[in-house]
Amino acid sequence: GFGTDSRKPVMLNLNSWGNVRGESDSWNVGLSPNVRIRPSGRATFNVGAQVGRFVDDRQWVGRVDLDQPHYVFGRIDQTTVGLTLRTDYAFTPTLSLQLYAQPFVSAGAYSEFKRVADPVADAYSDRFALLGGQAGPDGTGLDLDGDGGVDATVAPDFEFMQFRSNAVLRWEYLPGSTLFVVWSQGRNRYGSEGSFALDDFRSLFGAHPDNVFMVKLTYWMSR
Repeated sequence: GFGTDSRKPVMLNLNSWGNVRGESDSWNVGLSPNVRIRPSGRATFNVGAQVGRFVDDRQWVGRVDLDQPHYVFGRIDQTTVGLTLRTDYAFTPTLSLQLYAQPFVSAGAYSEFKRVADPVADAYSDRFALLGGQAGPDGTGLDLDGDGGVDATVAPDFEFMQFRSNAVLRWEYLPGSTLFVVWSQGRNRYGSEGSFALDDFRSLFGAHPDNVFMVKLTYWMSR
């Protein structure tokens, strides 16, 4: 990662990360840029984003009990995108407003379902046994005992969307005594598609909101 001089009116930060696990052909990579603009001593604006891709060949799916327990894993391909907006503004030295908003979308699709065959095998390929699967409207049917039938149906694909925002008004009406007025809104939406699309951000704002209003008052009692 790198960042520019934080003393300047405009500051840029960029962080990245990633790793590769070659034996299981798993990897992840991410990028997180951020811009802070400070046009005056009263105001600060921050815009940041996070983009990540996560591929793991041994993602836990569930346990299925037949004649013996079977531990099922799968290969997940997950994409996550988030955006963070923050504004701080001081009207006076004792009166300020902070605004914060964060939309977030993450979607994951599963494939290559497998059961644990020998968890302590030296070679990664010997630790799991691939399962035959039949895709259906309710998920993927798995043949765990090798008889050609469907022993369990799994549907782990997911899509999770969330929006969080809050506004905080802070007024120090007396030295050491402060009034906080807070409004917070949250929206959540779930799906089972498993595919990521930027249009999902639009559908997020159609979800029913949860609104919370709070007031906090503190008073400093001196001797």
